[in-house]
Amino acid sequence: MLVRLSSALAALVLTVAAGAATISGTIFDDPRAYAVRSEFRPLGGATVMLYRDSGLVTSTTTGENGTYSFQSVADGSYWIAVDSRTIGNREGAWPEQTYGPAGAVCDNGINATTTLAFAGPCYGGRFAAQSDDARQLQTAKHVARIPVAGSGVRNADFAFSNNVVTNVKDGTGVQGSFRQFITNANAIPGPNVMHFVPVGSVPAGEQWIVRLASPLPALRQAGTTVDGTLYSFLTGRAVGTGGYDLQPRTGDPRPPRPHVDLQIVTTGDNGISFEAPGVIQVIEIRDGVTGVRTNADLTMDRSIISGTGENGLVATAGTVTLRHVAISDRTQHGISVEGNTLFDMSDSEVTRCGSTSGSAVALHVSAAVLARCAVTNNPGIGIEVDGRGNLIRGCSVVDNAVGIVLRPRATNSNIEFNDIVWNHSGAVVGEATGAPAKHNRIATNHFNENGGAVIGIGAPPEETSTVTCDPDTLGTTGTPYVSATSTTGSEGNGEITVEGSACPNTTIEIYTSYVTSELRKHIQENAQDLSSVREALKRNDVESRDDSGLTRLRLPSVGEFNFAGSATADASGHFRAVVPWPRQLSHSEGTVDLRGGALSVAAIAIDHDGNTSHFSRRKLVNMH
Repeated sequence: MLVRLSSALAALVLTVAAGAATISGTIFDDPRAYAVRSEFRPLGGATVMLYRDSGLVTSTTTGENGTYSFQSVADGSYWIAVDSRTIGNREGAWPEQTYGPAGAVCDNGINATTTLAFAGPCYGGRFAAQSDDARQLQTAKHVARIPVAGSGVRNADFAFSNNVVTNVKDGTGVQGSFRQFITNANAIPGPNVMHFVPVGSVPAGEQWIVRLASPLPALRQAGTTVDGTLYSFLTGRAVGTGGYDLQPRTGDPRPPRPHVDLQIVTTGDNGISFEAPGVIQVIEIRDGVTGVRTNADLTMDRSIISGTGENGLVATAGTVTLRHVAISDRTQHGISVEGNTLFDMSDSEVTRCGSTSGSAVALHVSAAVLARCAVTNNPGIGIEVDGRGNLIRGCSVVDNAVGIVLRPRATNSNIEFNDIVWNHSGAVVGEATGAPAKHNRIATNHFNENGGAVIGIGAPPEETSTVTCDPDTLGTTGTPYVSATSTTGSEGNGEITVEGSACPNTTIEIYTSYVTSELRKHIQENAQDLSSVREALKRNDVESRDDSGLTRLRLPSVGEFNFAGSATADASGHFRAVVPWPRQLSHSEGTVDLRGGALSVAAIAIDHDGNTSHFSRRKLVNMH
């Protein structure tokens, strides 16, 4: 009898032990999507299901601390599935998986899956390019196989993020897509920073491309960052270049072109539009009538706007900052800044933008800053200034129809330390019709081979030794007259003395220029009337020689003006300036003799209100 009782008790104990196991874990929010546990935050209200043999055993909901548990689980092989549609309870938002427990089934990027031996990154879950349907195990994508054998299983943890992009598909309700990130960012208060972790690979040197089938909604929550930096789905670590070109263009004055791994091909009136402060970085935005439109603060860094469309960037309000941005091939404007926008662009490039009726960069604002930028090869105006107090400094304005145009409302601008070269119909000029722009300081620039006027604000200069000084009549200060030159020392080590007349108390800037031997006969016949570069080029007898930078030795070229130094005219208008005698390289090209000897100087004047004159006629330097 005792033996039978003992056997019954033993059987009961075994039954209880076999049915007493617990499977438990926590569902987390991974806001930065780095799959790092220390950054996780618990998620309450998520539905977790327990499957066995493809059949649903039971389900539960996570508590406020994100935890869930299944009690009294018998030995066997189970599946945990998380219904991602139940996470967050924000209308339209749908997070994607970033992390899974040991046993999690993860897309391996080559049309198959792998099972995690240890907890870790599991971007996109079981099917990165397919959305979750947890109504049955076969279509659930956030799953882990959990074996139970005599003891409970803890830490069956999953993490999800509203900010991760794991595929390049497009469409409404595509989990892990770029469009879904935009939807999530609008549904969830920021900051929301996109984390691009595509599951799979593309051939070396090629980009990941998202082709949008329909326009995107505008971004309405403050603090949204559209970031195309590339991260590994296997490790969660960055694998891209961070947007910087691996090999910047050596010897090229243009900024290094950003290197980006993600391209968004947009459609509709606005590619990406901001109605609240945001950031764009390390991404290429193609097409759309306007690539990027913002009505709020925007920082754009290491990015590209390209493809077909009218405008690259249109800014109508806020503080807009561009760093290392390349904009190309827009038919109306590369950049149009309007309203009360505060605009600051540096180390960026705008090329092949605009038209005969549209400028590459249109500044219809005040206090804008362009620094160390390249505005090149544009079929219309390079930079259009139509506001107060704008600064253009250290830029390359090259090969545009017109370099810089100052509209009548352009006042108190500073245009300085720029290379303004090969602009076909003028370097820095005023509007052809209407009142001249006043109080604009154009100083310390390098000009070379610009057709039309080099500086053309206000009335054309009078070619007399008597200088007219009436800014109200001229629209600018009077053009100085260079009357005498002399040299001391030798080329490269000596000095040039330049004397002349100007408006009293104006600042006089002296520029040096070499011309080629093909023009010397004409110069000898009329030493004060050097042919312009356009006249020379029409005869096809002058070859251009130019390099960038203000301090390098350079080969001679027609129409070149290199800043040499400055002086101040006295109360009578007389000025005397002593500047370095530059060294000229000897060179010949075919029958064109480019050796030194035809050195000339020219001058501009800047008055105390900032009005800048036209260039004086160049005068040959007396070498004696």
